[in-house]
Amino acid sequence: MTEVSDVCSSSACLIDVNRNGSHKDRDRTTCILSIDGGGIRGIIPTSILIFLEEQLQLLDGEHVRLADYFDLMAGTSTGGLIAGILSVPNEEGRPKFEANDVMKIYFEQGPIIFKKSFVPFLKQIRGPKYSATPLEGILQENLKELRMKDTLSEILIPTFDIKLMQPTYFSTREARNDESKNAYVRDVLRGTSAAPTYFPPHLFKTISENGTERNFHLVDGGVGINNPTHLAIFHSFVPSPKATDHKLQSQLPW
Repeated sequence: MTEVSDVCSSSACLIDVNRNGSHKDRDRTTCILSIDGGGIRGIIPTSILIFLEEQLQLLDGEHVRLADYFDLMAGTSTGGLIAGILSVPNEEGRPKFEANDVMKIYFEQGPIIFKKSFVPFLKQIRGPKYSATPLEGILQENLKELRMKDTLSEILIPTFDIKLMQPTYFSTREARNDESKNAYVRDVLRGTSAAPTYFPPHLFKTISENGTERNFHLVDGGVGINNPTHLAIFHSFVPSPKATDHKLQSQLPW
């Protein structure tokens, strides 16, 4: 499901965008795009987003992209993949991908990611159904070295840490204030899409400038929160945390 939410007025989110693609009225309205999980069924919200982007281009010109209109894009699992890809900047600092490009990834790479093969029943019980290698290759190709703090629109991606046994989320805002959460976007998206029994968990670590390491053991964000709408609204009201403030995670309304 795709939800367009806002703090004040939904219609105000998608109007008054200048030629540079920035809001004229950001102080009054926060515009949120929320996309929940669903695996390959991500083609459904992507279809909606293609239509929305086409209509916005009719109003404001072919140069505009969805990232120009949303202050925050939240996504869980396949929804996180969509939000992350739409927030990738090009060399000119503009969105690199259109919604149509996301659909192409689903149709062209989906059969590779979910390649059908004979898997013995006992092996299915003991391990994941699919290899994560194709998905990791696609994320590497499209996201390269992009880190969370460098996305165009702010993104919010829920995941679940199986070692801590608690939800862990990543956001652009937090990454700019906390080095330990400034992970590669490809790692965060790989984590939020690691659906149990389908893909293996994703393990990675971040290293701060002072050498401090932080380890993550992530599976699909849908384990904790499949629809991130209420989290995104809550996040939009919470003041930006300081680098030393780790209390925000405990305030989340799980």
